[in-house]
Amino acid sequence: MARYLEEKYVAKGDLPKEVVFLLDRFRNLRHTDLYRLDFFASEDEAREAIKSAEFVIGEITRILEAEG
Repeated sequence: MARYLEEKYVAKGDLPKEVVFLLDRFRNLRHTDLYRLDFFASEDEAREAIKSAEFVIGEITRILEAEG
């Protein structure tokens, strides 16, 4: 999904590159969480992840609304 968004929206300047960076980061964290038994996020890391996710959701919502 990140590559699609990068090619379709970031390349045209319709979406900040930060969204793709965050999606890649979320994927890496999810992978780490699934396959490492000793992975635990701190409360600060969890709060930052929520803040980042809200940013990504807002940007995707903006794109969807613009496309109708």
